[in-house]
Amino acid sequence: MSAVFEWLSSNSRIDYPFSERQADGLHLLFVDAYVTHNKLTTKEQRLCLAAFDPDGICTLRFEDGTLLAALTAADGFTVSTFGAYTIYSWLRSTVLPGPGFTDEDIAVKLVVLTSKLADFFGSSSSSSSSSSSSSSAGPHTSTTAFLLSSLVNPRVKRVRRLAVALPTVPCCSGGGITQKEVILEEGFNVDLTVAAAPTGGGVLGVLGGQPVRAPRTVVMDAVPGGGIGTFSTCTSLAPPVKQINSVGPDPNGNFQLEGRDCLWTERRVLSAGPPTHPNTNYLAVMQTALLQLHNNCKVCCACDDYKDAYEAIARAWASLRTTSGKVANLMQRYHLMRDRILVAKYTYENGLNVHLRLISRPDFHLAMSAIVYNNSDTDLGLTLIKFILGTSAFTYTPGSGMLDTNGYRNIAFDPSISGVELAVTIPSVPSVGYAVYSLEVRYSSAFHRAGTTVSVKAQSSSGAYFVEEEKAMTLTGPLNKK
Repeated sequence: MSAVFEWLSSNSRIDYPFSERQADGLHLLFVDAYVTHNKLTTKEQRLCLAAFDPDGICTLRFEDGTLLAALTAADGFTVSTFGAYTIYSWLRSTVLPGPGFTDEDIAVKLVVLTSKLADFFGSSSSSSSSSSSSSSAGPHTSTTAFLLSSLVNPRVKRVRRLAVALPTVPCCSGGGITQKEVILEEGFNVDLTVAAAPTGGGVLGVLGGQPVRAPRTVVMDAVPGGGIGTFSTCTSLAPPVKQINSVGPDPNGNFQLEGRDCLWTERRVLSAGPPTHPNTNYLAVMQTALLQLHNNCKVCCACDDYKDAYEAIARAWASLRTTSGKVANLMQRYHLMRDRILVAKYTYENGLNVHLRLISRPDFHLAMSAIVYNNSDTDLGLTLIKFILGTSAFTYTPGSGMLDTNGYRNIAFDPSISGVELAVTIPSVPSVGYAVYSLEVRYSSAFHRAGTTVSVKAQSSSGAYFVEEEKAMTLTGPLNKK
C-alpha cells in the first residue's frame, strides 16, 4: 500500500486539518498542519490560514483578524517531498537587541497532496528540499480556513540561549568575558562532569597535533541528591506549593501519589534498627518526601499483531469500497425507477396519453397501433393520431387502417400519408375512454435484411394536450420454404 491509501481512507472524506469543510475545496489540498508559537499566547481564538502560496507565503490570523505572522520565503522556508505529498516549513526566530534573548519564536509546517496543487495554483509546483517552481495564480486567500485547535501550540517554552552576566559588564555585549575565568558550580541535585576529549580524527576535521584548542564539554546531570545534595527546605518558596495539577493535599497537608495500571510507587527506607522489644518489628525510618516509581509495563501487541491489524483494515477497506460501488449502483437504479414512476404519474394525470405497440411480421412487414387514453373529466374534441417513421422507404398496406373506440368497432379507413408521417383525425375521445388506431406498412428493399432495426414514434394531440411515445423494432425476413 502507498501512503496515498492512508490519506484517502480518512482525510479526503473529512475536514482535517480544518475545523469545517471549505467551500472552495481547500480541505482536499491540505493533508496536515502544525503551528507552534510564543506570541499572543493568551488569545483564546481560532487560528486561520489566511493566505498560502507554494513559493513561500503563509499568513496566519486569529478569528478577529489579528495578525499572528506573515511568513515569507526569508523565514527559514524549506520545501521537501515525501511520496505523494509536499511539505512546506517556515521557522522564524527573532532576537531582542542587546541581551540576546528570543523575542519571537514560530514554526509552521504544512503538508499538501501534490497532485491537488494545480487545482489552486494553475500548475503543480514541483518541489525539492531546496527549491520549488513558481505558481502563476498567486497566494490563495481564505477567511474560513480555521485550523483545529489541537494543531496549534501557543505556549512554546524552551531554552534557546544561555547568557553569563559579569559584574559591571552588560550581558552579551562583549568585552571582558574572554579575560576572566568562568566557573560552573554544581547545585542541588545536579552533577557536573567534563566529557572525555575526542580522539582519533582530530577536532573539526583537523588532524591531531595541529595547534587547535580542543573544545571541553561539560555535562549537567539531574541526579537526586547529586551535587551539593538535596535542597534542604522549601520554606523559601513564595508562594508555597498548594496544589499539583489543580489537586490539593489531604486534611493533614499531605499529597498522596499513587500509580495506575502497570505503575506503582514505593516509599524508600532510610534506615532500620533492631526492635526495642523482643519479637516486635524492626523500627524503620522512611525518607521524607521521596517516592520510587516502579513499573512492569510491557508492549501490548507484537509486530505481527500490527501487521495483521493493518491487513484486516485493508481488507475491510476493500470490502467497503466494493459495497460502496454496489450502493451507488442501487442508488442509480433507484433514481431511474423514480424518474420512470414520475413520468408515468405525470402521464396518467395528464388529460391525454398515448401508448405505442409494434409487431414485426414476416417479409419486412411492421404492424403498429396507437392507444389513446382520455383521463380528463370531459370529452375531448377532434383528436389527431400520427405515426412518424424513421425513413420514407416504406409502403402502406391498403385497407390495414382500423379504428376501435367507444361505440365503434373495427372501422376501416386509411390514413393520410406525407413523407414519413401517417395521420388520422378521429372526432372524439370520451371522458375516461380510449381509442385505438392500427395500420401496417412494408419496408422497401433498402431494409430487406433480417435483423435490421427501425424506429417509430406515435404522437397524439387534442386542444392544449400533446403526448408522444417512441419505440424500436427489429424487422423479420421472409419465411423459409421447406
